[in-house]
Amino acid sequence: MPVPFLTAGLAGSHGPVLRRSLFRQQRRLPSRLLYTLLLCCLGTLPAFALDPSKSIFQYNCRNWTRQNGLPANGVQAIAQTKDGYLWLGTAVGLVRFDGVDFQPVDMDHVPQLLSPDVSSLSVSKKGGLWLGLAHGAFAYCDGDSVSPRGKDEWGGTGTTVQSILESSNGDLWLATQVQAARLTAAGAFESVLPSDSTDVVEAYEDSHGRVWLGTTRRGLYYWKDGIVTKFPDPALDSTIVRAVVEDREGNLWFGTQAGVAVYDAKFQKLPVSVTSTETRALLVDRAGAVWIGTMSGGLIRYWNGVAMEMQKSDGLADDFVNSLAEDQEGSLWVGTRNGLSQLSDVKLPIYSKTEGLTPTIAVSVRASRHGGLWVAGENGLTHFDGSTNARTYGAEAGLGNTYLLYALEAKNGDIYVVNGAMEVLIFSGGKIVARYPNINYPTALVEDDEGVVVAVADKLYRVGANYYSPFLLADGQPAEVPGYVFNLAAGHDGSIWVATANAILQVKSGAIKRWPEQGNTTVLWIWEDPEGVVWAGTRAGIARLKGGQLQYITQDDGLFNNSINALVLDDHDWFWADSDRNGA
Repeated sequence: MPVPFLTAGLAGSHGPVLRRSLFRQQRRLPSRLLYTLLLCCLGTLPAFALDPSKSIFQYNCRNWTRQNGLPANGVQAIAQTKDGYLWLGTAVGLVRFDGVDFQPVDMDHVPQLLSPDVSSLSVSKKGGLWLGLAHGAFAYCDGDSVSPRGKDEWGGTGTTVQSILESSNGDLWLATQVQAARLTAAGAFESVLPSDSTDVVEAYEDSHGRVWLGTTRRGLYYWKDGIVTKFPDPALDSTIVRAVVEDREGNLWFGTQAGVAVYDAKFQKLPVSVTSTETRALLVDRAGAVWIGTMSGGLIRYWNGVAMEMQKSDGLADDFVNSLAEDQEGSLWVGTRNGLSQLSDVKLPIYSKTEGLTPTIAVSVRASRHGGLWVAGENGLTHFDGSTNARTYGAEAGLGNTYLLYALEAKNGDIYVVNGAMEVLIFSGGKIVARYPNINYPTALVEDDEGVVVAVADKLYRVGANYYSPFLLADGQPAEVPGYVFNLAAGHDGSIWVATANAILQVKSGAIKRWPEQGNTTVLWIWEDPEGVVWAGTRAGIARLKGGQLQYITQDDGLFNNSINALVLDDHDWFWADSDRNGA
């Protein structure tokens, strides 16, 4: 049996997640069984279509060529049968793919089969697969073996079937180099176009039961209830109509030698300009996006009036696209001249230069008080709205050293940043208003009711536009921090939580309290949730501090790794953890 064609999921690709409510519902730590069951549920969330709201570059693109198992680089046709197998039509034969292994179907030893060159595929309602063959007419595959079905009286056993289609009523349509033919379920064969010697390259059925027939410079036709009608636009008479598809609005898309032409349901041409490059494949996915495979321009997605291109330079197997198919899980398969590509949705989309971000390296991110994110990176400070709008402040804003490590937006709107020169800078009104050097790297920033606090090695400082001074306790002495400070977080009661190399600290009302009281624990990250529970990522697992009681969640409880570098709670009450092993 085939394995699922994995679209990148939560558990399968990025590790596990923890649900905060699990710890609210019971005092005991979650059992390994409960934890594993949770992960299994997450890992099987279905994906029915690629999310069209994402950039085309945010999909995961995986390629196969002869170097990693594909029997032939040129993939001329793709189809998926009900049992989940993916089938590929190539010049050397039919190939079955189960998501891991490619298995060629024996076509070299089939009696009376004149050619193994599979030019087109169509899934049969009986569960098998129809094959259109170059110089071999057509054949049928029952999942195990191939049997030729061409006859001399049906156009010849050596004819080339360029497109094959089993229509909704069970008829089999053959688009050949010399005619378009219909073979009924009862075995009646008829040529359907008004003239012989017509090179027919495409057969497609729309939602109205019309079968469209694209030709080489003889126009476009459709068959309905035994009547053949020529499409009224004479512009299609002088081109090759290689692909036809109907979108969700009932518009008709024609892939031609001169690019894509779009018509409404009344056959009126629409002012849609997508590409003038020869188009060989069209597909409308379950989300309604139109996918366009071109001869030299790669792959194009058209959605809500916007066209986005993906080419070989972006990760596609090749710019010459022969075929397209959408599988049962919503992944898009792209057959090219030099390999097979799979586009799958991911739960963790990537935002990079293609979405408007300037930094190639994003060192840290922080939520903006006005929406979006502040991104500290190699080129300065960027505000990103989470879509396509990004503004970067670099050397022109007076940053000097533009490699930034951290950023914090204060309540008054000022931005506090730490750069690669170990400086703390205050950015206000579009310019730098304060700059404070240090002899060690600042490691964390937080804001309490009195202002911004910065950690430098094992010291705490209060910082503002006109001051940079040690953090003082109630007795007037600088705060003594036992160990290097990795992270700071604000508490709801005005306290500051400190993650250090030795313990969790709470700085409140001018005093310091630590957990554990005895011994040392390396704490890398700390955060207080809306209910006042403190969560910490440590070298010994996830620490939970509630009511002054410290508990640990470790690998013994089903945690994937004990070394937790960071924790984030999302809007659905899921914890996302980063560890030395992977992200979750």
